[in-house]
Amino acid sequence: MRRATEHFLALGGTASEARRQVQTQASHLAYIDVFHALTLVAATIIPLAWCLRRVRLGASNSAPAH
Repeated sequence: MRRATEHFLALGGTASEARRQVQTQASHLAYIDVFHALTLVAATIIPLAWCLRRVRLGASNSAPAH
């Protein structure tokens, strides 16, 4: 973070602008990481739905649940 701040200051920005810019970029990168993680979770969970059995309502051979 120090290097990014120094680079931004060398370009003519202020220290508070540098911190805000670094924080904004870090927030965007975190959002992208969470998006990728949720994509992987969905990619593993959605195919599991195809493994579920179909429930037939009104079937006479079903045992009562307690």
